Amino acid sequence: MPNPAAIRSALSAAASGLAGFLETVWHQPYTGDLDGYSSPDYGPKVPLQAMVQRKRGTLRDLDGNETRYRVIVGFIGAVKIGPRDKLSVSDGNGGTITGPLLTPTGGFLDPSTGEPFKRTVYLG
Repeated sequence: MPNPAAIRSALSAAASGLAGFLETVWHQPYTGDLDGYSSPDYGPKVPLQAMVQRKRGTLRDLDGNETRYRVIVGFIGAVKIGPRDKLSVSDGNGGTITGPLLTPTGGFLDPSTGEPFKRTVYLG
């Protein structure tokens, strides 16, 4: 396995080179249900930098079930995003897109964080 520190360094350099292509994405981590019956609770919004592609498409799971998405968000570096978290991105026209997250698992993991070195998230 390649040296994780070298991979993190290369990804940091890549992110610097992509600075003009990155957008601010607002992340709210899921913190649970207040009492198990009410709507879910979320932490404060945190700004993250990511590549954003406003493109509609369909993902298919191993069972053939299809799920539609509206936006693809690509993070460079190990970013912890859970399937119940919220992401908000600009729609490009002054509005905001917030939707259910489709977070594929797996990938090449950073052993120090347990998260993929690069994460792609789809907003439904």
